[in-house]
Order: sequence, then C-alpha cells, then structure tokens
Amino acid sequence: AEKQYQFTVDTIAPEISVSYDNNDAQNGDQFKGDRTATIVITEHNFTAQNVNVQITTKNAQGDVSISDYAADLREDANWEHNGDTHTASISFSAEANYTFAIGCTDLAGTANTGVTYAEGTQAPEAFTIDKTNPAGSIQIGAWEQTWTDFPETAEDDRSFGLWDNKTVQVTVTNTDELSGIASVEHFRSSEILSLEEVQESDAWIQAELDANGTFTYQVEPDERFVVYVHLVDRAGNEAYLSSDGVIVDSTFPDVEKVAPVVTLAPAQPSENGIYNTDVRVDVDVQDPVSGADVFSGLKSVTYKIYNKSLR
Repeated sequence: AEKQYQFTVDTIAPEISVSYDNNDAQNGDQFKGDRTATIVITEHNFTAQNVNVQITTKNAQGDVSISDYAADLREDANWEHNGDTHTASISFSAEANYTFAIGCTDLAGTANTGVTYAEGTQAPEAFTIDKTNPAGSIQIGAWEQTWTDFPETAEDDRSFGLWDNKTVQVTVTNTDELSGIASVEHFRSSEILSLEEVQESDAWIQAELDANGTFTYQVEPDERFVVYVHLVDRAGNEAYLSSDGVIVDSTFPDVEKVAPVVTLAPAQPSENGIYNTDVRVDVDVQDPVSGADVFSGLKSVTYKIYNKSLR
C-alpha cells in the first residue's frame, strides 16, 4: 500500500519591522516621555515561541526591574494574527537606559536576516527614558542655607534678608543621574523676579562647569542681588532655581553725604531749651541709599542723655 506524506518547503526568512510612537529625541537618544514599540513579523510558518527579544534596562544604581517582555512575546496570546502578519507591542515607561534587539526563527528553522525600522525612527536599539527634572543647589558666602527650587510665589517667599560687608562666593551644583546635565545658565538680578520674568530674561549666561558639574564665581561689593539658575538635562527636562536676596555693602558712610540722618524733635518746643516738666523727644534715624540702591540698613541706634551742658 502506498503512503502519502505532507511536508512544507519554506526557504523564505521571516521579516521583522519595528516602529516607535515617540521619536522626539533630544541629543540623539534621550527621551523625556514613554515609548511604545510596535513589532510586525511577516511569516507564513510563524510561532511565537521562536521570537527572541533581548532588552536591558539600567540606571546609575544598576539594573531596573521591568516586565519580562521576552517571555511575554513568546506567548501566542500576546500577538494579533492576520494571515501571515503578526503584530505585538511593547511599552517602555520605566526611567532607564535601554537596549533592544529582536529576532525570529520560523518553523523551518530559518532566521530573519535583519530588522527594518520605520522611516524617521530615532534611537531604535539604544535609548534613555528620563522623565525627572534635574536637581541643583545655590550656596552663597558663609551662610549654611542652600536654595534648591523656585518658589511658586517668589515675591512672597524671597527677600533681601542676607548681608555681608566683603566679597562673597556663589556656588552652584547640579545633578541628573540618568541622562546627565546638558546645560546650566545663570544670571543675577537686583530685583526679585517672578518665574515668568526669569524665563523671559535675556540676561542668561552659560556656566562653565568643572569636572564635578559645579561652578563658582565671586560677587564684589557693593551690590544687591538674587541668583537665578536654569538647569536642562540631556532629555530636555528643566528646572529653575532662585536664591534669597543678598546685599554686599563694604562702603563706609561719608559723614557729610550719606551718614545716617538723625533728627531730634522735642514734643514741647522751648525758646531757651529749659523745661520745668518731663519732655518727650522723638528720635528719627534714616539710612540713606547710596550707589545702585545698595545699603545695608541700620544695625543699631544708640543715644545718651546728659544732665549738664557739654563744653
């Protein structure tokens, strides 16, 4: 008796194409939003068990835990089938440095020879997702206080409450562990500005960072100032910082021109300065403004009362 055998000859390799929904890369391979990869495999003799996906995810501390996409894509239920076309998706949402690779072997043992990426795809096989704003701090002079943010109501939360009579050093630090810092800008203002005014300012200066990502500079007397800083990481996330107001005043008063003005006003004037009852004397002291609105204010007012004429 004759026996019949059925078999398939398949010499055509699977074809794999991948497209991403987010190709808005900064600095070539940095993204500040999630990405979804859509995988399409064209193959007549397809089996999900022969799909091989390799994904690594790391940050500065080591591996980042994500879903086991390799196992997911070996499950037939995670694919949509339309004839010889088989489609699945992977969503990348965890903040990490990613690598991505995919391959497929059909039931005849023939492997794909490459992967086609959609036109306009940016960084399909190695990229970073960083959705966190960079962090930084401003430190001025010998004060222990540091400033790490920009208050929502700067006019209410910031004031010219710090004084010094000598040169002070401004130190700005920054950090962004995932994508890294792309740029740091700064400027000083003699006024307390709102966030909108700071963002629209044309006074920004590009900072020259040292090996540790820090920059410093000196502010000489006589000046009053607020330090503003703009941080941008390589993924395009940004942050603004604002210091408190500082007055650096080393100018001694000119006795004749800008010494504090003292006014004595007896409540009951007398023609000869002699009284036969208690006398109330009002003392009014004002610290004049000199230079570009730089003045330290009055530290103390001292007065003495003598019970005899001074000669």
